[in-house]
Amino acid sequence: MTKGLVFICQRVWCLHEGRLKCAVMDRVLKLFLTASLLSCSCRCSKVRVPKFVTAIKGTCVVVPCSTTSHTYATWYKYQHYGYPPVYSKDTKDIINQFRGRTSLLGNAMQGNCSLKIDNVRQEDGGISVYVWINPHNIYGDYTEIKVLAPSETRISVESTQVEGTLFSAKCTVRHSCPVSPPLLEWLGLSSVSNEVTTTQDSGGLWVSVAHAQFNASRRDHGKRLTCRRMSDGNTAISDAIHILFPPTILPDSACWEREGSLHCMCWVEAEPNASISWTVDGRSALLPHFNMTNNYTGMTTVSVMTGPTGHFVTCEAANYLGNDTYQMSGFPQLAQGTDGLTYFILAAIVLIVLGIVVLGVHRRMKKRHEHSRGAKNTRGSENTSQCRQNIESNGTQTKVRQKTYEWHKDDNIYANDVSGGHIWSTAMVTSQAPEDEMASIYLNE
Repeated sequence: MTKGLVFICQRVWCLHEGRLKCAVMDRVLKLFLTASLLSCSCRCSKVRVPKFVTAIKGTCVVVPCSTTSHTYATWYKYQHYGYPPVYSKDTKDIINQFRGRTSLLGNAMQGNCSLKIDNVRQEDGGISVYVWINPHNIYGDYTEIKVLAPSETRISVESTQVEGTLFSAKCTVRHSCPVSPPLLEWLGLSSVSNEVTTTQDSGGLWVSVAHAQFNASRRDHGKRLTCRRMSDGNTAISDAIHILFPPTILPDSACWEREGSLHCMCWVEAEPNASISWTVDGRSALLPHFNMTNNYTGMTTVSVMTGPTGHFVTCEAANYLGNDTYQMSGFPQLAQGTDGLTYFILAAIVLIVLGIVVLGVHRRMKKRHEHSRGAKNTRGSENTSQCRQNIESNGTQTKVRQKTYEWHKDDNIYANDVSGGHIWSTAMVTSQAPEDEMASIYLNE
């Protein structure tokens, strides 16, 4: 535009002053334009900024800027009128669109004047910004901001793993903020380690990759791994993880008797499914009268064997990762394997306790009976002694007519008088008793 105005003025002046003076004027104007361009080139070349930067919505963006050592820098939004600050030392001067979202990076004394814009918005797209360097009063060219929609988070993991080994997973996100890459979170499994690397791609954007390691366990079989970008919640979900592991025979496996036959069931968990075989009394080949069937449900295999009782049986399970064995008793008294043995032991304990209780009661009753008999004998001796004392106390005045009373060996001296209802009755003799009554001492009435 300046060149056009100069050219028009030159033509008008030449028409009035003539050809010679016009030639002189051409030289003066050329010198003026050259000096002006050199001055502008000198000012602008001291500040190096890109013509545009690409930002991804929701992340930050950095406008690189370098110049000579300076005190401070101020960034402005380019427009046809006014100079609205995008960044300023005095935050109240910053326009509302950028207030609280802009900052300077690096050290001004080292010539770093880069601008950082946080939480890029869609309306930031298409805006041009430029920097003014103080105290040198130099400025840079305009830099246009281009805003792209957020890219999807990507996850990659090998779907098949072996239990007990470590496996890796990668979560990748593209962004425009190398100084503050998006935080990535793993969900679904607990990671053993996690490391994030950030590199620049060919389009001027940045790529952050989270490398995580996980411990393969059968309890995680069929689970899905999730990577979540915490800035906006964008997630990536992996395919179901396939964990391989050797067979394990579950404790529910047992034998029991039913309708006179032996039934044994072997529960096995394995991936891939285990092949199951049985041995009877140490022989791998089943006898003709034993039957076996297998059922598969997911990672679980159930094998049922039937046959006669009275044998020791063993279940064997194997796949290409390993094997497991479990011995069970085929005797009725030990039915249901370990559970039957437990019941047998409990029953024996109960019988022993009952025996101890019965023996204690018997001994107690025996002691009580012996004590009762001893008390009765003591009372009888006391009564006999009393009677003898009474007789002797009468002296010569009391005599027993032993000559007129004869004892017969068949007489029951202590016989019960059923009619009278007296038992163990004794007649005590006093000094007034007649002689014929003395013979009835120790006789029942």
